[in-house]
Amino acid sequence: MAMKKILAVSFLIFIVSETAHAQSFSRERHSYTSEAADQVVIKELQREILENVQAGRQNRRLTGKEARTVLKRYRQIASREIRLYRKKRLNERKLAEIRTDLEGLVQQLYSTVRFDKGERGGWVRAKRY
Repeated sequence: MAMKKILAVSFLIFIVSETAHAQSFSRERHSYTSEAADQVVIKELQREILENVQAGRQNRRLTGKEARTVLKRYRQIASREIRLYRKKRLNERKLAEIRTDLEGLVQQLYSTVRFDKGERGGWVRAKRY
């Protein structure tokens, strides 16, 4: 019975770690991995958008209303991206907590099980004590 529990918990740890690995792989492929790089890119985009809006105003290609519309739309997109980024970081933290909890459970199970050599050779059986 104890071996079944250990195998079940080990399987859960495997699933959680594979899920975390898949998320980190997709994050590496589709976005930047470090928060500092994200902040640099966000600041660069902000600067570029503001420069383009100012250049459009100076060249009289953008009216005041159009400039406000562009900036309002930019703020909406930026706030949505920041919310998604924070949610992603929160989910990663939860996965890490689950992984450590499961590893602790495995260690606890191992501490309550003693492995003895079988009578008929190399088989190992588990006994609770």
